[in-house]
Amino acid sequence: MIIKPFSRQLKAMAETVVKAPSKMGMSPTVLLAPNNISSTSRRVNAKDIIGSIQEFVAQIPHAVKQRKDDDIEPGAFNDPVAKLFRKTTLSPHDWHRYAWFDESLPYTRNLIATDRKTYTLLLLCWNAGQESPIHDHPCDGCWLKVLQGDIREVRYDTQLNCVSDETFGQGALSYITDHDGYHKVGNPSNRPSVSLHLYAPPFQRCLSWRTQDIEQACVSECSNFSEYGFKVR
Repeated sequence: MIIKPFSRQLKAMAETVVKAPSKMGMSPTVLLAPNNISSTSRRVNAKDIIGSIQEFVAQIPHAVKQRKDDDIEPGAFNDPVAKLFRKTTLSPHDWHRYAWFDESLPYTRNLIATDRKTYTLLLLCWNAGQESPIHDHPCDGCWLKVLQGDIREVRYDTQLNCVSDETFGQGALSYITDHDGYHKVGNPSNRPSVSLHLYAPPFQRCLSWRTQDIEQACVSECSNFSEYGFKVR
């Protein structure tokens, strides 16, 4: 489905509150529809906008391969993966089936798609005021787009000195590689947040730190709370 900016359909969507169904005894979470298309999306021609998860996923392998073949830095102006994210505008109707929250966890990792060799696409659902530990990315890159609420990203150099602290709103895009350093991600607000993460290629383990002591690294297993819309934990 192609969503055109400022259409009647978009206006109606902006006034809609979508309620995710209760899953496996979990409490339903209210997902707020966007008030408008993000500023990055408005710079994309309406006919080029990707408005479905299926269409977005179908284009990931080509974008990842093109970036690697052309040796383009993740997040660069001509990064094909970043371009793909910028022209993708998803409504909650498209991703709410993957949006599993659990009040006992800071956040959940929910697998949307993977080919097990090129990429992994995850939806992360963040409870209010919660965050990840500091961690690395043993892959070519990590791209993050905010789908709902606010996401705070704190970046560190390879000695775990803090180098930036930013909060992103809905529609914002961020990216990081180990060449840039490490980061922790979280939800600074008092309401749930949702973010879309692409890792290329997939990985099963990463290093993490609970403090800024570089000597206190732990090996963390990257397990999923749900896969393809179904709970696995």
